[in-house]
Amino acid sequence: MEYHRIFIAELATRSDLPLLYEELRSFLQSQGVELQIDSDSRVVTARGPPDRIAKISDLIQLVTHGVSLNRAQEYFLKDEYYLKIDLNDTLAPKDITRTVARIIGSKGSFKRKLEELTEADIIIHEGSVIIMGSYSSIELARVAIEEVILGKPQSIVIKNLQRRIVKDIWGK
Repeated sequence: MEYHRIFIAELATRSDLPLLYEELRSFLQSQGVELQIDSDSRVVTARGPPDRIAKISDLIQLVTHGVSLNRAQEYFLKDEYYLKIDLNDTLAPKDITRTVARIIGSKGSFKRKLEELTEADIIIHEGSVIIMGSYSSIELARVAIEEVILGKPQSIVIKNLQRRIVKDIWGK
């Protein structure tokens, strides 16, 4: 049995949008989902098995928010979740650039350390932080990123994160 569902997607203004959505359509077709995208009306219509339909909205949101198509496809195929933290909702415009720089760290070192410790993928795009992974890895990364947003030093954030991981694993 096939199902229909319509999503209103935040279509990006990327110059490669037609190619990107053609690749997306091809991928979903290989998963048994027929996808029609009307870029004028911003309506996406999908038809296919209900278990696949449920994740299409997330897949489209991830791609339009800067996640690579390959990583979004992995998300679609795995039992993963994602969380979007919009820094524009919590910070003044003048503080966003500084906070993003703190989340990334020198040459990406802090972001890589967070990803390594939490086993989550962290994508930063246009004032938003997207965390992808298991529920527990997202929760660990979310708390750490919120500490950075609140201004805690990176070294303290890492120590707190390591303590939470030990507590989660050993119950201590």
